[in-house]
Amino acid sequence: MLDAARTGIEDLKISAIELAEEIKEECLPPPMTDSTMKKIKYFAKRWTHIPYLPAFHRPGWLLRYLVGPYDVPWLEGVVSDFMAGLTVALTLIPQGLSYAGLANLPAINGLYAAILPSATYTFFGSSMPLAVGPVAVVSLMTGEMIAELVPDFATDPQAAVDCAAQIALCCGIILSIMAVLNMGDFIRYISFPVMSGFTSGAACGIGLSQLKSALGFLIKIPQTGQTLDGVKYEYNYEVMRYINEHWYDTIKVSGVELDVKNPYAAKICFGLYIPLLLVVLLKTWIKTTPERKKNIFFRLWLFVSNLFPFFAILIGCRVAKDLILGAHPETHEEDDLYASKIEILKDVPSGLDILRAPPLNFSMGEIFQKSIAITLIAYMESWSVARKLADIRGELPLLNASQEMWANGCANLLGSVSSAYPVSGSFSRSSLNHNSGAKTPLSKITTMLIVVVVVTSSKITDSMYYIPKAALAAIIFASIYGLISFEDLWEAWKHSKKDFITMLTTWIMTLTFDTEIGLGTGIGCSI
Repeated sequence: MLDAARTGIEDLKISAIELAEEIKEECLPPPMTDSTMKKIKYFAKRWTHIPYLPAFHRPGWLLRYLVGPYDVPWLEGVVSDFMAGLTVALTLIPQGLSYAGLANLPAINGLYAAILPSATYTFFGSSMPLAVGPVAVVSLMTGEMIAELVPDFATDPQAAVDCAAQIALCCGIILSIMAVLNMGDFIRYISFPVMSGFTSGAACGIGLSQLKSALGFLIKIPQTGQTLDGVKYEYNYEVMRYINEHWYDTIKVSGVELDVKNPYAAKICFGLYIPLLLVVLLKTWIKTTPERKKNIFFRLWLFVSNLFPFFAILIGCRVAKDLILGAHPETHEEDDLYASKIEILKDVPSGLDILRAPPLNFSMGEIFQKSIAITLIAYMESWSVARKLADIRGELPLLNASQEMWANGCANLLGSVSSAYPVSGSFSRSSLNHNSGAKTPLSKITTMLIVVVVVTSSKITDSMYYIPKAALAAIIFASIYGLISFEDLWEAWKHSKKDFITMLTTWIMTLTFDTEIGLGTGIGCSI
């Protein structure tokens, strides 16, 4: 018995020595006596990443669908993916329309950002449930850049679209180069307190940017970075000061003194926001668990609760249409004048005439410099969501940081030639995709095809004419609830005062100034 034990120990020693030799050979640089070609191969392997197609790479999801074996019956997998894709699409459509407003772009461009970029990520990305498309924080940062580079974005939307395409091109190039250089793991150098504080501060900035639509201001309200009446409003606090100075102003419309805030817009916005917030709170309280996911009533609740933003669009559209068509401004009645001044989307183009090379109307050097912050935030958000969901699903071995960077880069490159703007992985839609029972990225293809049907159907786009911007503001207000994390701030206070100061400073600087200064300050505090 002792002999057997000794033999086993010897075998373990031999195995350990062999493993150590393999690790040494893998990790240590080749000796100086080796050939130049061997050295080149070593450094190429260690410091570069060769992109691949996870859809076809074993154990690629597409190969498992085509040739098997698959972990669930083929038909059951297809049905689960289709239902998950449908659920995500019905959430994406109102979010896409809303987030385009954050980026200071026409509403339809938010849906364009969910077509080619999403399809590209589906085949290049290593995360199964990650849903790539328009997201709130990246949309806000893009909007700040557009407001600075295209001050007349409201009257010249095509210039704003061209600028957004050029920003997406720069983001795609930066991410692709970083991916090839195997820099996917750089994310660990930006600490959690910085990321949490930045996200919370940016979410508050998103809320600030939506006050114009939520309260229906009848005067121009500047965006951060925009020049209005010869004055440049470079930071958030300057926009806040402007709103405060004009809060009690009045404006003459057809000889009648009206308050600058439209009460009908406020009623639409907050009338829709309150039920949306209640649903968000209920979803936070009723957490998704593996046991609950098997319950048919819970799955029904999950499906219906995620349709509320879609219902909000329909209700807001109906209310705004009735108010506008029922208004008679010629009577000079206050109510009629306010009703006629409700901001709506108006004409929404249909069709897929979106492929066009991004015109380089702006300095590439300036765009590159300003796109670095957007690129970092877009990748960090995408990677953190992908990693969290992969951990839940037991798919961490399939995840590759540099491949994710490459997939996001390709998604932005394709977005730049399809009238889109910078995209990233969405936490809310990715979680919804997972919780709705998605088995493979086929669910994302379903979502994309549904968006294509919406964009190409003239009947659907014509029905968007009366969608009020106040309803879109309500959807944005509800969506940023999960981005503001007081819990993280409290945990940091309890465990590390340094992390608390870093998080709070990043939060305040992002809200007070802008996203670039907030992120830079946070990184400086964490060093």
